[in-house]
Amino acid sequence: MQSEKYNCHFLQIPEIGALIRAELEAKGVRVITGRKVESISRDNNELRVHTASGGTENADMVLVAAGARPATELARTAGIGTGAGNAIS
Repeated sequence: MQSEKYNCHFLQIPEIGALIRAELEAKGVRVITGRKVESISRDNNELRVHTASGGTENADMVLVAAGARPATELARTAGIGTGAGNAIS
């Protein structure tokens, strides 16, 4: 499998995505961010990513990464300590 043959679309990734993006682009993968996905359809062996703005991107592979930011205010208000990455300690 040759990486330059494939497009990989990253949509709304967290801050760590910059590191992942740089690594993928160095390997020849096209990365697209900041678009809201409405739907993904298949046409033969190709995926079509339909965006909220009405655009369509063709892709061989789609990776959607979702994350959550911890709501630490309640822990802080209760006097509970938080550690690295806002984990409750």
